[in-house]
Amino acid sequence: MQMSTMYYQNLFKNYKYPFPACLRGGMAFELSERVGGVIILPKMPDSPDSSGNLYDRHPVMFRNRPFSFMLLWVFLIVPPIALIVFREALMANDKIGAFVVLAFIPVALLSLLIWFAKTRATRLRISEDQIHLEEGLLNKRHVDLHVRQIRTVRVQQDLLERVLRVGQVEVFTTGDNPEFLVKGMPNPHWIREFVRKRRESEE
Repeated sequence: MQMSTMYYQNLFKNYKYPFPACLRGGMAFELSERVGGVIILPKMPDSPDSSGNLYDRHPVMFRNRPFSFMLLWVFLIVPPIALIVFREALMANDKIGAFVVLAFIPVALLSLLIWFAKTRATRLRISEDQIHLEEGLLNKRHVDLHVRQIRTVRVQQDLLERVLRVGQVEVFTTGDNPEFLVKGMPNPHWIREFVRKRRESEE
């Protein structure tokens, strides 16, 4: 007979998965695993961190768009190597080839910096009763929602995002349009399960 999901959660309550541990600021998010055909849901933190948050994350870069991330790093690393290996050929024709190759470096570096700034400009925090979204570098946008206000949390993932445990989170209160939407969030199913369990405990 197949055992329940809750049984497996209790069975592995104190087990820490070695890769990746997803540790941040005293928070431990255990990975969901499939054991005996039953999916073990991510284990919620036992207590808030020093700031009172159970979840405090920015959108991730590599796990959200791994191919774009690696391509930008290729444009940063390969041009200097190419310049060293093929120096004589690139320095011909009035050094135009060398300038063309080196032009990839500032473009890739600027793209990475802009991308990093955008991820740091978005921050999602979850306490025991509140969800707070902060967006923007210069012009800030703040959204505060109590768990009781939330009607639905929708998580969207493609196959690669499911493997890398990242996804798009949409939070609905009233109406058909989401109160906010944020992409590239790690452990998105933890957010959905947390809101569901908190709503059930208050009903």
